[in-house]
Order: sequence, then C-alpha cells, then structure tokens
Amino acid sequence: MKKILICLVSAAFSLFAFGEASSLKNIFPQNHQNLKELGEDESRSIASACSGITSEALKSSGLGKDFSFTRVFSQGAGVKKIYRLLITSVDIEKLDFPTLESATCSENDFHWLQSTSHAVLQVAVEKTSTGYSLLASDVTGLWKKDNSGTSIYFSDFLISADEGSTKIMHLSAKVPVFIGSTRDGLIKATFKTRGTGLFGSQSAEYTLIEDGIKSTVSIEASDFLADRLSPIKHSILSAFDKNPKTCYKENSEENTITLQFTFDMDRSWLKKHGKIRLTQASIINGDSSGRNEYFTYDRIGTVTAEAWNNKNEPASKETSSFTLKDYSLEKQGIYLPFSEGKNHYILNASEIIKATKHDLSISEFDLKIAGYGWIF
Repeated sequence: MKKILICLVSAAFSLFAFGEASSLKNIFPQNHQNLKELGEDESRSIASACSGITSEALKSSGLGKDFSFTRVFSQGAGVKKIYRLLITSVDIEKLDFPTLESATCSENDFHWLQSTSHAVLQVAVEKTSTGYSLLASDVTGLWKKDNSGTSIYFSDFLISADEGSTKIMHLSAKVPVFIGSTRDGLIKATFKTRGTGLFGSQSAEYTLIEDGIKSTVSIEASDFLADRLSPIKHSILSAFDKNPKTCYKENSEENTITLQFTFDMDRSWLKKHGKIRLTQASIINGDSSGRNEYFTYDRIGTVTAEAWNNKNEPASKETSSFTLKDYSLEKQGIYLPFSEGKNHYILNASEIIKATKHDLSISEFDLKIAGYGWIF
C-alpha cells in the first residue's frame, strides 16, 4: 500500500513540476504577440553589448551564474528600438515555469521545486546613439517567503514609446502558496481557491519618461483571478495592454474592483503640463473577448470615483459617480469633474451587473489629464 501511495505522489508531482515546456504565451500573456525573436548573430551581438546590464540585473535579483541562456526579442514600441532579453538557467523551451497546481512531494523534491532555476529574468533595453540603456528588469516565477507567508512572484512590463516619451507599466504580482505536511512526512503545497478559482495580489508602477525626466503613477488593484497555466493572464496588465481581447478579472474577498492611482509627477512635467486634473476615464466594460464571454462574467454597473490631494488628507476628498451602459463591448467615457491639484484617486465598482460567473471584469482602462491627454 505504501508503494502505491509513493507512486501516486510521484505522479502528482510530475504533473506539477515536469509538465510541457513553457511557452511565451503562458509566461508573458499580454506581450507574447508583440515580441519577435532575433536571429542568432544579432541576438549574440545585443546580448554581448548588454552584458554589464544583465549582470547587474542578475545580481540584484539574487540569481546565480547558472543563468547563462539568453533569448533576445525585438519589441514593437513605436519609433524607438526596444529589445527584451530573457535570461534563464536552461533553454526557455525546456523551462519548467511554475504552474499553479497543488502537490505533495518529498523534502528533496520540494527543495528543487522552490529552486530559482524555474524563473525567468527579463531585461528591457533601448538602443541609443551610444549603446543600450536599461528601461526595466525583473524576475518572474520566483518563490518567495516573507512575513505574509510563501508565494510565487510574477512580473511583466507593458512598454510603449514615441519620439517624445517612453511609457513603462511594471506589474508585481504574488500568488500565495500554503505549505503543510502529511503524516508520512511529505510536504504539501496548496494553492487555495477563492470564488471560482485561484487568486493573487498585485500592484503596478507606471513610469513616464519625457526628455529624460521620470514621473510615476503608483497603481493598487483588487486581487486578480490567477490562471493555473498562465498565472498573470487576468492581471491588471490586461486592462492597459490596448487589446480588448484580454481582460482583468478580479478574485477579491470583496468581489469588486477597486483601482487606486497615486500621481508623483516631476516638477518639469508639472511646469509643462500644469497641475494634475483628471477629466475623464475610458473603459471597455466586462470581458469583451466575445459576446458569450461578455454575458458570462459580472460587469460594472456604476463607478464611484474619489479624489484628494494625497492619502493623508481625506478632508479634501471629492466624489463622483457614473452609470455605465450595459450590452456594450465598446469604449465608454466616464466624466470626472475633479478640481486640479488632486494627486490621489480611487475608482470603485459601486454597483455590479451580476452574471453566471462572478469574476468582475474590465477589458481596457485609461485616464485623461487636462493639458496632457490620455496617460496610459
């Protein structure tokens, strides 16, 4: 009987950790269609020119020297030449990128499961007249342990550029893993469900670079519905990727979507464009990948928006509500009648249109600033 149990445990673990080779679609669901892999010679040339940048990124991410496999992709991002370097410990086609399947395994197998060898380091660079400059870097698929417990960390970037500016949306997401043990001394790793599936916490930092000057917008969002094979498929990135076929699906304890934006604009930006004054939001409501999907998932009925000078001055808060049209897979405008100088904003789904699946969804979102235009 014990031998049978061991065989079953081994089979379950193999499904968790030794599945099919990873694909870019699962690792970078919002970006895989925008990445074009370069030829061997050009890849080698760019990797060599960026060796100092990637060495520093490996060091800051706590990854070892065994991360020696590099794949180089060009990024469709307007007029600027932007490249993404994906660095792994094995060829990415053979990578066992973390899938969110619960498993029971031995201590040795669990140690291997948590190894950094399953992670991907992504480095985004821009080609300049003098070489390459770092735009962003982060690791994805890395197990972490902190005061809140054990989780798997995932990340990615949305990057767009024109002659005058570069915009980078950097997602940081964590899917919790609950660690226990069995009577037989095996370790049990469990991804607990909430609502209709797994969940993850998330935040994002949006960096706007104009004439070498950086301004930032910090974004906090409700927990997202984590996909077992493609963990960040339904994260907040899908609301900003300019693709209505992808969508952000929440899986929060409150069963609603709350988006918080904190603007920290450089003085030069404020001098050029004036104080922050949001005038409008744009939204594609629900899951707009198809009509069946739209009517399957919960949608927002009413949006309530709040604005104040900063997080510590609620007395200056202004509030406005807006009812969205239903049966619409197109962009809708939300009027925001706020005065200038407000740097902190919260938009909350205050009324929800219920459907058969209760993962509240939005497909696209943007904010318009007076004197500047649409920021995302």
